[in-house]
Amino acid sequence: MLKGVDRIVWSTCVPWVGEINSANDAIKALPDRHPNVAAVDWAAIAGTPGYTSRDGLHLQGVGQNALADLVARAIGPAPAPA
Repeated sequence: MLKGVDRIVWSTCVPWVGEINSANDAIKALPDRHPNVAAVDWAAIAGTPGYTSRDGLHLQGVGQNALADLVARAIGPAPAPA
């Protein structure tokens, strides 16, 4: 997937409609077929109290940090300068 790109990170979505579950399953399966793809399971932790505003969608600061941490761990450390 995307030749020449070192790392691609896909995130699962909160399953607010049934079709999202199928999409999340497809996202979770991507790394098995594409070695440069990582999948983070945001849907598994997105319901943590305090992560979103009352609408259940827009992230609060602590939720922003949690999502950023998931993505950062999936990307891994930056390469050393050449």
